[in-house]
Amino acid sequence: MRKFFKEAHIEFLVDERRETEDFLLVGRDDSTTNPDREALDKLLQRRQEYKPEIVLDHNPTGIKEAVEQEVALVLCGHTHKGQFFPADVFTKLAYGKQGFYGYFREGKTQSVVSSGAGYFQMPMRIGSNSEIVVLHVRGK
Repeated sequence: MRKFFKEAHIEFLVDERRETEDFLLVGRDDSTTNPDREALDKLLQRRQEYKPEIVLDHNPTGIKEAVEQEVALVLCGHTHKGQFFPADVFTKLAYGKQGFYGYFREGKTQSVVSSGAGYFQMPMRIGSNSEIVVLHVRGK
């Protein structure tokens, strides 16, 4: 997949940040494959002028850290909303309500966990639709 994205000129942000006119985008490494990934506070490196941070984190386990750092928005996937029964029950238990699926707000942080467009191991979904989430985010 990374080769495909590279050839399509889609840039991965792996423990990196990019500043736009209105936002600070922070891409996190996957905590599943790299439990020693860069700490979020080091990636944020807040500046004098406040810009809302948008954190792209494949795995929703990073939401708690983003809430602690008062990040504006966290976008995640990984869980596939359980993909099928009974995996959905165990996935919800493992990630909790906020990390399983949907929109949540905690303090100053909003988070969205998508069921995604793909699947994990078995090419099937029962009770969990594929989705691509479209957000309209306004700057300052």
